[in-house]
Amino acid sequence: TLAVLEEGTPPLSIFPNPTTVGTGWTLRVDGPLTPQHWTLRDAVGRVVRTGRWPNPETVHLSIAADGLAQGQYTLHLAEAAQVIRLVKQ
Repeated sequence: TLAVLEEGTPPLSIFPNPTTVGTGWTLRVDGPLTPQHWTLRDAVGRVVRTGRWPNPETVHLSIAADGLAQGQYTLHLAEAAQVIRLVKQ
């Protein structure tokens, strides 16, 4: 999955999507990204994971899927006002 954040922000890739048991999602940004607070929510909107993009030089970030039920999730990037759909199979 490729997400384009706000204008002037580098594209963000998420893989694998869908993910499977024992694998999480990896986010990769193609250039500097302002530190972002992120929230992973399940299909009914409950927060299941939270974190922060550590610094502008970080190009990869992993989100664990361990303990999450199969289904659809949404990744919310607060500062970019972006929502990305993720799937765990």
